[in-house]
Amino acid sequence: MGMSDPSRRAAPFIEHLGSRALAPRARAYETLHICVARGALPGAESRFADRMLALWFEDGVTTLVFESPHETAVRAFIQDTCPGAEFLWEGKMPYGNWEAGAPVRATHLAGFAICPPWDMCEPQPCETRIIMDAGLAFGSGLHPATHISLALLRAAMVRARPRRVLDLGCGTGILSMAALLLGAERATAVDYSLLAVNAASINAHLNGLQDRMRIIHADLFAHLAHEADLVLCNMNFPLFDRLLSDPDFLAHQRILLCGVNPETMHRQVCAKLTDAGREITAMQTRHGWYGYLTERKP
Repeated sequence: MGMSDPSRRAAPFIEHLGSRALAPRARAYETLHICVARGALPGAESRFADRMLALWFEDGVTTLVFESPHETAVRAFIQDTCPGAEFLWEGKMPYGNWEAGAPVRATHLAGFAICPPWDMCEPQPCETRIIMDAGLAFGSGLHPATHISLALLRAAMVRARPRRVLDLGCGTGILSMAALLLGAERATAVDYSLLAVNAASINAHLNGLQDRMRIIHADLFAHLAHEADLVLCNMNFPLFDRLLSDPDFLAHQRILLCGVNPETMHRQVCAKLTDAGREITAMQTRHGWYGYLTERKP
C-alpha cells in the first residue's frame, strides 16, 4: 500500500535508504521525525545517509524520515545547496502510528506469533513464529488487512498446500514468509518500494528463509505471469481494479486478495471476480476490511 503502489504515480518517484534502515533493529523504534520540502534535494541522501531512515521525492515534494529532530540541519542544507527548494515543515509521530496506529510489539494472531527483534516471544502450541522488523514498510502484522490475509493464507494452505507462491506488493514480506513457514517451497516477492524490498530482505534473513524467498524490486505489473500455485495480494483498491482486468493475473488458479474497504468497494470487487469467472471460496472481514480467497472456475 502507499509507496508500494505505482498506480498512483504519474510523476517521477525517487527513493533512498539511510544506513539506519539497512540492518535489523536491536531496539524498538520510538518517534519518527518527518521533514518535508518543496522541490528536489540532490545530495541530501549522502549528507544525511548515516542519520536518516529514508528519503523519497514524489509529486515535487521531498520527504526525509529521521529518529530525532532535523529541521535546523535540513534548512541549512537547503540554504547551502538547494536554493530553489523550500523547507515546508517538520512533524513527529510515534512509530506505532506509521501503519496501524498502535505500538509495535509481539502479537498473536491467525495462528502466528509475530515478534519484532526487540520483543521476542515464544509461540503458543500450534502457532508459527515470524520475526518481523517492519521498518517503514507495510506489513507489521497489526493492520486488520494483514490479519485477514494471514487467516486466509492459513486456510488456503490447509485446502491445498502450494509449492510456489507469488507475493505482489509484498511490503515487509510477511505473507511470503508465512507461506514458506507453513510449507510452501518457494516464494517470489515483488514490490516497487525500496523500503519494502529492504525490509523483506532483512526479514527473510531473520527467519532463515533467504534461500527460498526471491525478492524483486520492480513494478508488480511486470511480474504477473510468474509461475505460481497461489498469488498473494494485500493492496489497495486502485491496484485491485487494474489487476482484475489483467489476463495474466486472472490466469492464476488461486489468488488471495485483501485490502478492500469500504462496503461499496467490497461489492465492486465481488462483481469483478464473478465477471472474471472466479469463485470466492473463502471471505473474511475485520474492522471494515475485506479479504477473499478465489479460484478460477472450471
